[in-house]
Amino acid sequence: AIWGEGVAGDVRLRVKSISAVGCSAGQAPSSAKASMEKLPASLSEITIESFDNPSLTWSSKNDPVMGGESTSTVEIEDGIGKFDGEVVDVPFLHSPGFIQMVGSGAYPDVSTCTSLQMNLMATEAYEGYRVSFGNVHLPEMRYSRGYHADFDAPVGKYDNVVIPFNNFSAKWDPGTGDQMVSCETDPKYCPDEKTLKDMETFAIWGEGVAGDVRLRVKSISAVGCSAGQAPSSAKASMEKLPASLSEITIESFDNPSLTWSSKNDPVMGGESTSTVEIEDGIGKFDGEVVDVPFLHSPGFIQMVGSGAYPDVSTCTSLQMNLMATEAYEGYRVSFGNVHLPEMRYSRGYHADFDAPVGKYDNVVIPFNNFSAKWDPGTGDQMVSCETDPKYCPDEKTLKDMETFAIWGEGV
Repeated sequence: AIWGEGVAGDVRLRVKSISAVGCSAGQAPSSAKASMEKLPASLSEITIESFDNPSLTWSSKNDPVMGGESTSTVEIEDGIGKFDGEVVDVPFLHSPGFIQMVGSGAYPDVSTCTSLQMNLMATEAYEGYRVSFGNVHLPEMRYSRGYHADFDAPVGKYDNVVIPFNNFSAKWDPGTGDQMVSCETDPKYCPDEKTLKDMETFAIWGEGVAGDVRLRVKSISAVGCSAGQAPSSAKASMEKLPASLSEITIESFDNPSLTWSSKNDPVMGGESTSTVEIEDGIGKFDGEVVDVPFLHSPGFIQMVGSGAYPDVSTCTSLQMNLMATEAYEGYRVSFGNVHLPEMRYSRGYHADFDAPVGKYDNVVIPFNNFSAKWDPGTGDQMVSCETDPKYCPDEKTLKDMETFAIWGEGV
């Protein structure tokens, strides 16, 4: 459930999608708590570029080597970066060349972050997508610069592509775009802290595979960012990450799989009201949290999803793409039906979040920010997962959440 809880006021929330991120491709850990305790206490997102208000200058660049004949264009229109072109064989080499969508300008410090995230879609399939950043140059690699990784673009539907920084390598073949030695194999080829503090340049490539490129990009960001200081060694930080991280969709409101409804405070004659509607690919949660007359304190409203949930037990965090149309300070989110014997009225794992106002953005909440011990009167956590791991989300619940709610609560 998504809650407006414990805070009197108007709730006006718009939700595009809900997912789990930082998901390992391997088996679920034997203890979900043990896995989550390795995460930093706070993770967030740093925007590198948003094409609805671009801060970088974007241009196209094509293969000049040996008379390359690939072509491309880059345009920004209606909040979308459009990268169109064709990769063809370089005649002298008899192998495909490359095209690039290149961003230049001022880059933020992302040295406390774990992964790159791009929200994008291809309008047709192409298998040669790569992404690079930085200008690092290895003496033995005459033509290649920067850190390089490949990715698959979702076709026909926007989605987040998450690439851990430890999937990038400085040692890659400039003829094919393929990595020659991975960061995992030899950490000296991992992105260094200097480059993560200032990428200097960023490029999306069509490379090493002949074909048409039709890519649409909404935003580029770094995710899994610690609120603390940057580690003394960026390589050491990245080596703690699993080799492969991905995203598992829980709900996408442009093609919803769950049934959504509203629920309001029934306790002591609560008078809060809310509605939930799905329209034009958006989940709309509107309502008002008011004081429960008998308690003289704010009640709650919920946007509740019921149905079949995916297994997210290999994931580190919950991600919601949403926006509020006006400010409200009592947003909470919960999942599961776990019930502590000492907590008569509260069920599930509960966390609070801040909703961006006036602009859609990803809100990332690590699962170790949720707790089963929370006050049903205010929505506030009584004992955090970090303080006592027995209140962390358990593996059984992460394998099947059973229920999910966004709340307006306690405010």
